[in-house]
Amino acid sequence: MSDSQTIIAPGHEGHGHHDPDVPHQFDSLEQKNLTDTLGMWTFLATEVLFFGAIFAALMLYRSLYHKEFVEASKHLLVHIGLINTFILLASSYTVVWTVHCAKHGYDKKWMIFWLIATMGFGSAFLGIKVYEYKTDFNENLVPNWHNFGLNAEESRTLDGEVLKDPTFLTVHPEEWQKALKRSDWDVPTDLEHHADAELFMRHAELFYVFYYTMTMIHAVHMVIGLGIFAFLVYRAGKGAYTRKSQAR
Repeated sequence: MSDSQTIIAPGHEGHGHHDPDVPHQFDSLEQKNLTDTLGMWTFLATEVLFFGAIFAALMLYRSLYHKEFVEASKHLLVHIGLINTFILLASSYTVVWTVHCAKHGYDKKWMIFWLIATMGFGSAFLGIKVYEYKTDFNENLVPNWHNFGLNAEESRTLDGEVLKDPTFLTVHPEEWQKALKRSDWDVPTDLEHHADAELFMRHAELFYVFYYTMTMIHAVHMVIGLGIFAFLVYRAGKGAYTRKSQAR
């Protein structure tokens, strides 16, 4: 065999001049993009399975304890949730513009601009969520916390297991009475009704177990996403995302 001859391993023909836009584990840009698409859909499918199980459990317990869950949900800050929903939609819009800039060969500064804008929306979302959690904490609406649902004054009325002032049973006794559909008392003032109201409260507390579990998992996703977008900003600054690399 002459020195000019070269042995090429099967399946690696043509890799001597590898396209810089194609990682070495792929044979072509088309294969890379198809793999990227499959990976993203696989990730989304796992998310559907993960959150789907939690939503299914939530619907089950909501059907079992409907009155309690409805009453507990009244204490959520709906306007905060609405604001954060708009922030999430806005962050999706900025991501779409990032991809659009890459596909159409815009200057990389525009990709970086939209990526940073997305990170800004994500940071705003987390900041608002922290404010919402702080408000819930101040109202003692934290599962398994001492005297769930009581304010500081109501909490001081308790002496061990002895009921001194039954107003601790609820933040809004009149709403709980309506939910319990009891007509023989205005506010639970004796131990007979204390047991019913306490059980009602435990079921309301379960609502907040789901609430914190689902929203905190989402918040963790956001924190990880901010890290990923910071990496994308770095890569975009290096010119890694070109019109050719985004071609389908």
